[in-house]
Amino acid sequence: MEPFLAGFNASGECKYTRTSTLATQAANTIERIAAKGNKIYVSGTISGTLTIGGITLNTTTNSVWMARLDTLGNFLWALKAENQTQSFVGPLAVHPGGDLFASVSYQGVNFVFGN
Repeated sequence: MEPFLAGFNASGECKYTRTSTLATQAANTIERIAAKGNKIYVSGTISGTLTIGGITLNTTTNSVWMARLDTLGNFLWALKAENQTQSFVGPLAVHPGGDLFASVSYQGVNFVFGN
């Protein structure tokens, strides 16, 4: 599966669509979206190699990825959160100042955020 994201205005017109590129046979999803003002965050799961907005994330386990977009749908950053077995993304929340709070569940030890 390849993640697909679309942005719409208040009238229901599509402003943009974004897809990913998979370098390996992998299962990747977008599972959560949260926004506050012009700060848009998405997260999901990744297993393999995922390229979104020119940013490539690689993992050998079932891991979590998170990214920030601008209001035009351009990816500003992306990172993965992984450990040695598997991870799952939970709810996202955005602070009024724009900071992201993410809930992640994982099995095992050595949980790491990064690219």
